Amino acid sequence: EVLGWLTARYGIPVPYRAQRPPDSDKWASSKAELETVPEGYCRTYYLRRFFGRSGLTVSPASHWALGLPAYVQWTSPIRRCYDLIVHQQLRCWLLSPRGQRERRRVLFHQSPQVNDASKQQAQGKYPYTRLQLKELLRQKNKIIGGVSRLSFDCKRYWLLEALRQAAGEETRS
Repeated sequence: EVLGWLTARYGIPVPYRAQRPPDSDKWASSKAELETVPEGYCRTYYLRRFFGRSGLTVSPASHWALGLPAYVQWTSPIRRCYDLIVHQQLRCWLLSPRGQRERRRVLFHQSPQVNDASKQQAQGKYPYTRLQLKELLRQKNKIIGGVSRLSFDCKRYWLLEALRQAAGEETRS
């Protein structure tokens, strides 16, 4: 939440994770059915069908499920390449004169001074510009989409195979 706010405020180019609100038509037509689903995990799982997939964008955008105006994922730079990019971009900003001034301001509780000129000044001092990030996202999304589908198909295959082998066996739940 804080990083989404910070990067949006200072114009730091990073990939934002966004999610649109649920489709209101689908939601409205299923309200009666929703009442029949028990509260708790079952209802939460049922509600997931109305959520759209989250996606990446280079402009700050809201994330409906989290209720945030801008969300940046950055906690796993070893596992996710986008998190590593965020770390690199943030590091460059923190080491820049503007970032150092802001760190001092926060430490000494001074009021912020941000304007469009300071945002523009910050552009171009990062490993990736906003345009380069946009192209990178486009290329990676093609690859990630294929890998995600393959992963889903593999899990489904092995689940069905396990069920086939266990057919007719009595099991305890």
